[in-house]
Amino acid sequence: MGSLSQLKKELQKGKRFIVLDHQKPDLIGTVREVSTVQGNAIYTKIADNPEHKHSICNGGRGLRMDYAKASCYEFGDSIKWFAAPIGTDDNRLIMEFKLL
Repeated sequence: MGSLSQLKKELQKGKRFIVLDHQKPDLIGTVREVSTVQGNAIYTKIADNPEHKHSICNGGRGLRMDYAKASCYEFGDSIKWFAAPIGTDDNRLIMEFKLL
């Protein structure tokens, strides 16, 4: 996978990914599953844990992930999502994940 367009095509309802790194440490290592897809965002639940606090938020849709600009992603063996375009001052890592 090498582009945001390809990522959006992959992240359809039911797709799972594992969180390798995250700005919220309690989410590191969780397996998340896409529950709802919108044009500009997806919602994800903690896989196999429908009662988890992150699975029941947002009216039961789970955590919302808004897509950023393509320049905020780094594609490789994993996908790294940064707060600002790569190479700028505020390019802190929001999340690193790998599709399953």
